[in-house]
Amino acid sequence: MLEDESATATKATKEETEALAQVNERLRRPVRLKARRIAREMSQRVFSLVNADWGMEIEACHRTGVVEVHGSGHLHAHPTVRCSHGRFCPYCAANDAQRRVKRYLPVVMEAAKSYRLQFVTLTTLSLPDGGLEDADRIFWNAWTKLRRRDVWDAVAGSVMAVETTWSREYGWHLHGHGLVAVSWDENYDYGAIQTAWEELTGASIVNFRTIDMSNAEDLERSIRELLKYPAKLSKSGRPPRQGERLSDVPQGTRLRLPDGTEHLPSEFADGEIPREWLLVRDGLLEWPDDAFEEYADWSHGRRTMRSYGVFYNPPEPVETLADEPMEDPVIATVRWEWQRDTSRRSGETLLVFLIQGDKSTSETRPTISDRALGPPIALADTA
Repeated sequence: MLEDESATATKATKEETEALAQVNERLRRPVRLKARRIAREMSQRVFSLVNADWGMEIEACHRTGVVEVHGSGHLHAHPTVRCSHGRFCPYCAANDAQRRVKRYLPVVMEAAKSYRLQFVTLTTLSLPDGGLEDADRIFWNAWTKLRRRDVWDAVAGSVMAVETTWSREYGWHLHGHGLVAVSWDENYDYGAIQTAWEELTGASIVNFRTIDMSNAEDLERSIRELLKYPAKLSKSGRPPRQGERLSDVPQGTRLRLPDGTEHLPSEFADGEIPREWLLVRDGLLEWPDDAFEEYADWSHGRRTMRSYGVFYNPPEPVETLADEPMEDPVIATVRWEWQRDTSRRSGETLLVFLIQGDKSTSETRPTISDRALGPPIALADTA
């Protein structure tokens, strides 16, 4: 009789079963499986080349955690470990980007009421291996000098993020992606700015794009595009933008044709890039050991974003209970855990547990175990 009562007490409700299935599906989406693979491979490289402790911390990040499922379908994840190595860890890189968006988006939306907004890309000349420190110094010195020139007087503020790329053909290449607020009644001369930047750096490519300030989605998309640049961990690809030409392609970027072959832009005559081509570049995982080590030494404690004027130093977002939906109770609590499994090609098995009763004391029982590769970046879908 006692055994029957115990079985009844621990039987999952329909809501809990549905919540478990929902979390299980979210944990196995391709973007999360890719994140787990990157984390596993990155932890091994960091362990062997940079710092053993960092490598172990990256390996443990988001390996286990708890998800609270609300009645509205809102999922709130609590990973057991956050390693805070956003330059190397895909989970922390995504979380850092999301935090930056929450921090800067309100001030961008406010600036859009008084200024016209422009998306600006500034490039520098490539430097050979061993030149990353110099490339960083050259970019930020030139950026400071540009802001002091008359051609920049119309700008009321900006936020600038540096993207670092490496390629066998060109070595190190730094370029900045910035969002600038321009006064309506002052001249913002693209040609004069490009001439000034070339005088400062020797690099001729400066791109401008006007942001549709009446479109909240375009504003948010632009700020997300900007704030993702400080961290690029693995090979990435994107289709060409409307009207993008071969001469606009940054150094270190290759063109992937529909047949799967990759080519340098210099192999083709200048012109608009066909829409079916992809622009691809290698990330940290594909770099050789010496480039990886140089980047790790350079990036430790390094700022890759700077802001001034109307965008200067917005406050960090503070999460409070008020951020949670009102009258949205937690209907289930689910725990995920990645366990090593040498019988699988991935080397890991995902276990998903339903937690019932008091989370601090209740036992958990496994309900699902199959061939997935890794845990999520977060439960909000972030690429």
